[in-house]
Parts: sequence; structure tokens; C-alpha cells
Amino acid sequence: SLTGVQTCALPILLKRLALALPEGARLAGVETVELTGAQLAKDPQLAFECLRDAARLLCDRSTLQSLIVGGAGLAGFASLLQSEVDCPLIDSVEAALDAVCSLDPSTIHSAVPSKPSPP
Repeated sequence: SLTGVQTCALPILLKRLALALPEGARLAGVETVELTGAQLAKDPQLAFECLRDAARLLCDRSTLQSLIVGGAGLAGFASLLQSEVDCPLIDSVEAALDAVCSLDPSTIHSAVPSKPSPP
């Protein structure tokens, strides 16, 4: 997973979250880039170059089946970067949306707590 937010705790939190998912055991690791989300948003060309270089490094140094480009601020970058790297890229926002859209609506409503009645 490649994300554009860098804090010392974030990779640990993302890895814990991923490992809790059904396919989490397949996670190879979580990597961050040096730029903050604000810096990436401010300069799309710099963001593209930074993410491309990080994705190339990750794809070249390991035998990844795919690489998740994660974070709402990075939505859309996976498709922009795909022709630049040698492994399949997954947009985390698109993947989440696909997962939600594939749910049975009856299970969504039963999983969401109802709003409390006003006093």
C-alpha cells in the first residue's frame, strides 16, 4: 500500500487495519512518501512524480501482485500512474466504492444503527 500521508504511527495503523481484513494476510507492507497530503494536493505534477517514483521502486524491488495507492487525496492517481509501473495499481477509493456497491442493501441497513429519536 502506498499512501501520501506521513506520520510515524500511520504505517502501523494502516497495517493493523489491513491485517484485520479477509485478505489482510496477503499484505506485503505499507509505505509512505515524504510529501504531506497538502503538498501533494498543491502540486499535482510533483505528486505524480513522487508517487510514480515510489511505485516504481516498490514494484521493482519486490514481487508484488498489486500495489494499492491509498488515501482519499490520492484518488485517481492509480489510473494516471498505471502506464508508468510494471505491477497492477489499485485505487483505494475506487476499491472501497466497488466494495460498497457490491453489498446487499438489506445488510447495509441492518449494519447501520438507527438514529435515536429526539427527546
